[in-house]
Amino acid sequence: MSTPNPDPQSVRRRGAVVAPLLVLGVLLLALGGCAGSGGTVQGAAPWRTPGAQLAAERANGGPRPSMSAHVLYSTDPSGLREELQTRCAGMGGRGTGAVLSTLVTDLYLSGVAPGEGAEALLRGGCAPVSEIVTEMIAQGGESAFDPVLERALMLTGSGARETLELAAAEGLERRARLLDASDGPLRESLVYAMRYYPSGAPTSETQTAVAMNLLFERAESGYGLYTFVLLGRTSALDTADVQRYRELFRIIETYVASARGVSEPRRETHAFLVPVYADSGDMALVDQLAPELSDLMRYRLGRALRRHGRPGPAARLESGAGPFLMTSTDPQLLPLEAGAPRLLIDLSGVGAEYLYGIIDACDRPVEDAAALERLRERLRVLLDEAPADWLEWIEPRAPSAPRAAARDVAPAAVVG
Repeated sequence: MSTPNPDPQSVRRRGAVVAPLLVLGVLLLALGGCAGSGGTVQGAAPWRTPGAQLAAERANGGPRPSMSAHVLYSTDPSGLREELQTRCAGMGGRGTGAVLSTLVTDLYLSGVAPGEGAEALLRGGCAPVSEIVTEMIAQGGESAFDPVLERALMLTGSGARETLELAAAEGLERRARLLDASDGPLRESLVYAMRYYPSGAPTSETQTAVAMNLLFERAESGYGLYTFVLLGRTSALDTADVQRYRELFRIIETYVASARGVSEPRRETHAFLVPVYADSGDMALVDQLAPELSDLMRYRLGRALRRHGRPGPAARLESGAGPFLMTSTDPQLLPLEAGAPRLLIDLSGVGAEYLYGIIDACDRPVEDAAALERLRERLRVLLDEAPADWLEWIEPRAPSAPRAAARDVAPAAVVG
């Protein structure tokens, strides 16, 4: 290159103004509508927004790309290395460009930590070391800088430090360019948003983020309780399922938000967070739903529940018609290992006639830290014939100790 090499520290300082986000890729699925008439609602798309034909009706129209092109990898370090060794077999450390970019996007989409992802790519011989470092940091941002660089140095030796530091600096530079480009891939995630419905507020509020995961991992602080609303298995719904979806979002839209109160976050307020498209305008809430964002939330939560030793709720989350409500005093859906307890509410088998009472039970002033327990008690006695396990109380627990990285195996790649 004719331009001088950037100083890694100065680039890191400039990169600090760019949000240190994990780019999880754009989870875009074909989205169609389902009718509210009798019978079973069928469709080829795995996710369908009840009552909406949003993809066909949106101003820019056209089908959305499918998530089928993405690969979800294991977050277990040994399993991840095996998967990437198989995926990169024969590359000999020469995979570059679009191939490497896709691999890195899928790793972040799968929730793989930057350091673990970098090591698995290096050991799998998926690309030259310097290109892996650059791409992992370009997509991972400032928060990925240290773990990626440290893991690469650990595996290649200190003799490559200067080369890898320049590669890491180039990663931040590339990220800044992508964020500045109006049509850059990181901008595409801005089509998704989280709509907040605080109890008693005069209006709802929509928030966007460069990376979709921040919408549910770093919600706006200041509310007393947070309820994240997730869609379930919204294909092959029967009439009762469709009615339940429509009624739930009608109640949230018309009952939770009212003409009184204030919009600012308050500790005594319970906020409902609904994944939507950012440019949905004045459509009814049920027609604004973003199933791609909900799909990511549901997938990440299901996997976290299994790691948390709760395979039952995870299975219901994966296969139930939904919708689901995840409530906590924490302004984040994940992780489950830290923070406050969570209450997972599975509405799959609940009749639409009970939804008003459920939302009303949630829509109470948050008086203290025991508000979530009182909500659980109100819900326990609400239904005449409650579905089995429709309420799941999830206690936090200490995370397991991080795996010590092995140092005796060299990566199947060269510094390039």
